Amino acid sequence: FTNGLRIALFIFSAAGFYFSVKEGITDKKSLKLFLYTLTAALFVMSVYAVIQNFVGVETDAMLTDIANNKGMAGRVYSTVENPNNFAEIIVLLIPFIAALFFTERKKQLKISLGAIFFICVVALLLTYSRGSYVSFAISAAVFIALYKPRWLIPLFFGGLIMIPFLPESILNRILSIGSTADTSNAYRVFLWV
Repeated sequence: FTNGLRIALFIFSAAGFYFSVKEGITDKKSLKLFLYTLTAALFVMSVYAVIQNFVGVETDAMLTDIANNKGMAGRVYSTVENPNNFAEIIVLLIPFIAALFFTERKKQLKISLGAIFFICVVALLLTYSRGSYVSFAISAAVFIALYKPRWLIPLFFGGLIMIPFLPESILNRILSIGSTADTSNAYRVFLWV
């Protein structure tokens, strides 16, 4: 019964969201209000995730190969039950924050959006979601290619220069992307085959 209720709530909220967007976004002003609302929601979730990191999150063996990720802190999940799902939400919404940042003319809002973007990226890193790291990098490259293509090469080299400054746990997580010793990677290969 509980799962059915949960699924029904999801369907009704998705339908309500669809109709409110369809009927509610009629001009630039309402679109901007909608995007700022999404930004505020993601900001609250990201701040909660950063707080979770400081308070401490227990490492879940169902979500992390503990043997191959020794020393890695627990993966933050904010208000979502799964860190990978939370990371997907961040990756889906963070381009809107970037778009608002680049189109905003008011200096105070621009600074606030930059700070929100930074906190969301920190929360993304704390999820330790490898697929979302890759997705974020690709989406950032596409966004930059569309906005200012001449920034691609300097930012690429800037990203390479920053790799040694990443925390060891995040660097190890990135390096384990293709590792077949990691049980989560091996399980994915098993599912694909």
